[in-house]
Amino acid sequence: MEFEKLASGLYLEGLAIEDGTAWFSDVIAGGFWERAPDGSTRRFCPDRRWIGGLSIASDGSVISTGQGGILRSCPTTGKSDWLICETDGAALDGVNEIAPDGRGGFYFGTCDLSAIAEARRPGPVAIYHVCAQGNVRKVSADLGFTNGMALSPDGTRFYCNESFDGTYVHDVEADGRLSNRRVFLAKRDCDGMAIDREGNVWITGFASGHIERISPDGTRLSPFETPFEAITQCRFGGLGMNELYLVTVPLDAGPNLAAGKLASQSKSYLVRCRPGVTGYPMPRICVDNPRLKRAGGR
Repeated sequence: MEFEKLASGLYLEGLAIEDGTAWFSDVIAGGFWERAPDGSTRRFCPDRRWIGGLSIASDGSVISTGQGGILRSCPTTGKSDWLICETDGAALDGVNEIAPDGRGGFYFGTCDLSAIAEARRPGPVAIYHVCAQGNVRKVSADLGFTNGMALSPDGTRFYCNESFDGTYVHDVEADGRLSNRRVFLAKRDCDGMAIDREGNVWITGFASGHIERISPDGTRLSPFETPFEAITQCRFGGLGMNELYLVTVPLDAGPNLAAGKLASQSKSYLVRCRPGVTGYPMPRICVDNPRLKRAGGR
């Protein structure tokens, strides 16, 4: 199988694919990039570090997580504004990952980025759900390190990686609340996540050169092997959703980052391949409602 390197950086993390365009972030160098189908690139929010998640909004803007919360950026004008920067009346320190709920809303996981930036042990974090009408509600609390997350194609299950622990699955209630949390995969280096057309969950690892594949009933399928040392995120894309995009890092990149040793060489890559299966497309997020705009707070 051919693995085509499309771009490089210090520590690539966030990833979103739509219509042949790849959006990816670099948590160390700062900002996120747009890579067009013709190979040209543009950089946005260059001064913003720790962007761990990217998604596409209903108006075509790019939603990015990171320090201070969730930002919305317009690819046409390059201008950005806050989508969410506070919850429960308090300012957000950081947000790591984000996942559309397929109904215009989305889930996001908070992150103690101040501690991570200072190489301290992060404090407890939570998962929130934002419905299409803009209501923000905490749906899971007292977690360790929320990372990759995704919903099943039918919207009845919510999967979430807790790095340094494992992958969990929850039942999704009609109003978006989560219940019946249970272990889905014991994997301490679990990082990013994607879903294929069969509902199988693809789970990357910041210390794994392969991608775990788990069926909805919990059966461990044969892993997807790659020639890379570690993979932070994966996303399906292409016209037929038959391409798989990866962002890779060296094996020591994760431990070094946790210890405050930031990479100085571009050995992290955006990679594309054809895995022989088709993926489930990421729905867009609805951002056109007054209540969500007021939630920005800045």
